[in-house]
Amino acid sequence: MTSRIGLSAGLPPLERLPAAGVDSASLRQAGGNVSFQDVLLKSLEQVNELDRQSQSMIAGALIGEEYTQAEVFTAVKKADLALRTMLQIRNKLLDAYNELKDLHM
Repeated sequence: MTSRIGLSAGLPPLERLPAAGVDSASLRQAGGNVSFQDVLLKSLEQVNELDRQSQSMIAGALIGEEYTQAEVFTAVKKADLALRTMLQIRNKLLDAYNELKDLHM
């Protein structure tokens, strides 16, 4: 079971944020806001999907499907960029968490 992000030092959990790429009308229908955790999980799913697509294109190109080298290269670079971006976000979140943790010690 997942829980909302919060520190044990008595700070309240993070507030709910609107999801990136979601229009305001669908947010109102869905209850208003999406949690920060949901935004991160959706981003991870998108990174995984880009990786699956690139792996599929590589396998397809190796068995003779009609993919150009440029299409395969673009898919691989897109997946690589998405992963690197997600890693940088993770690093920044860890830095922020450690800074907050040090402030409350």
